Amino acid sequence: MQKRFSMKLFILSMMLMVWLAMSTMTVSGAGELVVLPSNYQGWDFATDSTIPVTFADGPSTPPLGTGSLTTTIAGAGQRIRFTQAYGTFDVGLNLTGGLDATTFTLSYSTYTDPSATNTNNWYANIYLLLDSSLPADHVFAGPVPNCFRADFTPADNPATGTWNNYALSGASTIQLRGGCFGSPTVPSTWSALLAFPQVNNPRITGIAINMGDSASSYVGYSGAFDNLYVNGIGYDFELNPPVVVVPPVTGTVVTSSPVIGCVLAPPSGLDITNAPDNTYCTSLMKDGAVVAYSGAVPANLIQAGVIRAIDIFRLEGGRSIATFPNYVQVCLAGVGRFVYMDATQAPRVAVEMPSTITADNAYTCAWIPNPGTVILINE
Repeated sequence: MQKRFSMKLFILSMMLMVWLAMSTMTVSGAGELVVLPSNYQGWDFATDSTIPVTFADGPSTPPLGTGSLTTTIAGAGQRIRFTQAYGTFDVGLNLTGGLDATTFTLSYSTYTDPSATNTNNWYANIYLLLDSSLPADHVFAGPVPNCFRADFTPADNPATGTWNNYALSGASTIQLRGGCFGSPTVPSTWSALLAFPQVNNPRITGIAINMGDSASSYVGYSGAFDNLYVNGIGYDFELNPPVVVVPPVTGTVVTSSPVIGCVLAPPSGLDITNAPDNTYCTSLMKDGAVVAYSGAVPANLIQAGVIRAIDIFRLEGGRSIATFPNYVQVCLAGVGRFVYMDATQAPRVAVEMPSTITADNAYTCAWIPNPGTVILINE
């Protein structure tokens, strides 16, 4: 009885860890959101982008993850630009939303390719409402509205093939797009802007990150962007979803050898316990070689060394069913790290699962909540 209770407790603890893994699967680290070609995490690349948005692995070793946003400026007028709004610019509307400019933080990392002939850096447009107690169209002095743009343009990033970080601080030089302050008292630094008498509870209504311009001054640039932080929230630019590692189960837990397979004869090296009717399996890879459906396994997992990769799915009346009624134990022949890609996610995200090893060291086993792809990689 005590043994049965311990096994139930173990299964419940693993289910909790699976839930934790699923709840953080878009996170690359503490506080970082993964920006993917399929998920921009709220950023808009459509505004004023005259060249394609390109995600890539590398270059070199990016500060976050393994990928970055890359671009080459080959002609005049080319620019990549992505924006995120935090308020509105509605004329006549008192705007108290947005981000508090007095506590606002911004930083990012850039890389300039050694072959680049232009070392101009990525720059940020920061859209501000100077006085949140006034309408957005209020005039301080002259024909200039209450909201305007400050440009943060870091120093040139040298073409040394290394990543460098740049942060907006109080002493950072800014350029104001608007004449409401009047010469010669125009603030030239971020702290001077916030301390200016005409500024009252300033709010940030949007930011835009840019490389390139309408002029030819950026032609010859080639490089990358990553590690963007806005008010403590990080954005990690990746070509492929990262593998999220779940903390391992403490202690050594050994399961009995599995005996129940797929409804359809399972591929060699796979066994399933507690699978419902109409569960089927297809072998994708074995010992590093593709068996079927090339491209179904992410490249970074293939590079780690795939022992076995199998797709598990359900069909009822010719219709695909993406869920299981209960957790299912899947065992893959071999000893390694057990990675799972849930079929209910689009795109499927690779998550390392807490796993156990059978008494004879023949199988690595894990519990999964839904059909999907299971992959055993080298330790």
